[in-house]
Amino acid sequence: MAIAARPHIRQLAAAAALAAAVVVGSAAAARAEITKWTFDEELLAGLSETVKQRAVEATPKTVAIRINVQGQEGWGTGAIVSAEGHVLTCAHVTEPGKKWTVILSDGTELPATQLGICSQNDYSMLKVEPEEPLPFFELADSSRVRVKQWVIALGHPGGPYQDRQPAVAVGRITALHKQIPIGGGLPGMGAMKFYNDAIQTDCPIFSGNSGGPLVDLSGRLLGINGAILLVNDNAYATPANQMRDEMEALKGGQKVSGVKLEQRKMFQLMQDMQKELGPEEMNKMFGDSPFGQMFRNMMGGGRGGGGGLSAEEKEARRKLSRRAALAETFTTVSGVANASTVTVLRGGEQVAYGVVIDTAGHVVTNYRVVEQPGNLAVTTRTGTSYTASAVGWNGEEDVALLEAEGLAATPAEWGDETALKPGDWVVTGGAGEGPLSAGAVSAVARDIEADRKVPVLGLMSLFGNTPNKSPIRPYTKVLQHDSPLEEKEFGSPLFDLRGRLVGVNVGSFYRGTSFAAGARRVKAALKGMAGGAKVKGPKYSSGSPFGELFGGGGPGQEGGGGLGEMLKRLFGGGGGRGGQPAEQESGFLGVQPNPAPEEGVEGVEVQAVVPGSAAEEGGIEAGDVIKAVDGVEMPDAESLIARMQKSKPGQKVAVLLERGGERLTKSVTLGKRPTPGGNE
Repeated sequence: MAIAARPHIRQLAAAAALAAAVVVGSAAAARAEITKWTFDEELLAGLSETVKQRAVEATPKTVAIRINVQGQEGWGTGAIVSAEGHVLTCAHVTEPGKKWTVILSDGTELPATQLGICSQNDYSMLKVEPEEPLPFFELADSSRVRVKQWVIALGHPGGPYQDRQPAVAVGRITALHKQIPIGGGLPGMGAMKFYNDAIQTDCPIFSGNSGGPLVDLSGRLLGINGAILLVNDNAYATPANQMRDEMEALKGGQKVSGVKLEQRKMFQLMQDMQKELGPEEMNKMFGDSPFGQMFRNMMGGGRGGGGGLSAEEKEARRKLSRRAALAETFTTVSGVANASTVTVLRGGEQVAYGVVIDTAGHVVTNYRVVEQPGNLAVTTRTGTSYTASAVGWNGEEDVALLEAEGLAATPAEWGDETALKPGDWVVTGGAGEGPLSAGAVSAVARDIEADRKVPVLGLMSLFGNTPNKSPIRPYTKVLQHDSPLEEKEFGSPLFDLRGRLVGVNVGSFYRGTSFAAGARRVKAALKGMAGGAKVKGPKYSSGSPFGELFGGGGPGQEGGGGLGEMLKRLFGGGGGRGGQPAEQESGFLGVQPNPAPEEGVEGVEVQAVVPGSAAEEGGIEAGDVIKAVDGVEMPDAESLIARMQKSKPGQKVAVLLERGGERLTKSVTLGKRPTPGGNE
């Protein structure tokens, strides 16, 4: 491409920073209107100021927790609750480890001691010995919280970055007193957990936030985050009052028994979940596994099953969400943003968005647009399409410069991302009436190391959305925000509340962690791109950022290590271990051994029985202790699993069991074994 033959390109290069974008027509008027905020816009702007202040206060009270697990490192988050160094976190963060290190936001590392724990309800206490008193959270009265209340979540989604600063996420309380069973899946975690009185929010958090603080707008600790439901983006926190009642016991090193989940109650909760989620979400979670089939039969439905919220109920819940609140409030800002936003197509298919930066038809978009061959075009929000070509690109910043001859669209006004702070609202431009997305700044000038693979402990999530929306790769000084973005939405412009371009969205590794190349860095890269420079980007990270040991999902994978996996182990279904097909010739008894039996129990304690299984038909019940099969002693669950793997469907076995001090022998005809996971 001969740059010398194109005078407007030479002018673009000479301008270098391109800071003086032309503002024309209705966009100028719209920008003027931004200074006249509506009442709701004023409220959200004021909320942002409060969040920024609370984020500054809460950051030194939020810690990263490094756990040594079988020679590997895992990560979680914690909340300091005393000047002497007591740290609240999740039980599933501390249980797998033998050695814990608490890392303060200034990088100070302190060895920690495990004190008390409530394994059943998933909270735990660590203790460090600081040289000086630490800043700490005061516990809020969580009984006073209300639905629709705004809250702040801090933590380390995906594990901590080099600066050790927690990410800030903002959301709303969407429900109270929620009950949800959460599975194990990590070494040393013991039996399943039960969130018996959880605060439900739509804070966009992810694995690595486990144990992190949920904070009210007064800066007090409402709870600790512990679980997410990926199919509908719900997050769950253990409330402060529940932990307050046990605080002295935890500090004293006691094991708190907590509220136990009975099997009958679990089935009721699963039925409630089926009614609430509906067939589409339940199919994402369980598919045609025996558990999915069982609940479809129980609900009286076909493959999709019954249940699901009504249209009115769905609309009411939508209005509760932060996404609806932000989209419906920042309409003036989105009008400015969308006027400068174009859709980028390759071969007629949408691959990204872009932002118009001048009246000569130049568009900045995502670098990945030009990585693959194909004819490019851009389409304005009015539907007019223009042929485009790549002028240059900078893969290090993950941006590219396109030229669309004759493009008639309003150029964006440049802003300055360095003026933003965690808690500031940002709006992503799109092609529709409202914003493509909106959220809060989580961190500024974030450096992301190459080949990022941080094993994180939790959140223990349920099946749902693929967490990785872009390739994992290193970045320098990017702006992190918690706006949700999908795979074909990168290259979209990010605006502040004054309608100024503060960045170009380039990545989203997992829920709640979107990244934008800042406006200053994009402008610095424009001179080279305008001159035809074509700088390749770094290599993408290979594989998932989440170790197999710790659960979680990688690119193209579902979230794991949670209730979905627990239920598959409990009720069968899905594939075998390590992604291998299940062994279909093994006999299936249909019991779930208790992974943490009472002290003194000799044999295999039955925690649950699969409805309709061989065990149920043979008269085996939850609470029974299996002593032997066909005269062979069963000292532990592994022995029973090995015995069943050697059996065949249709084979009759004699099961010696103990029930209430009495020994009984049950004749059981084994069924077909649906999975080699922990059910036998």
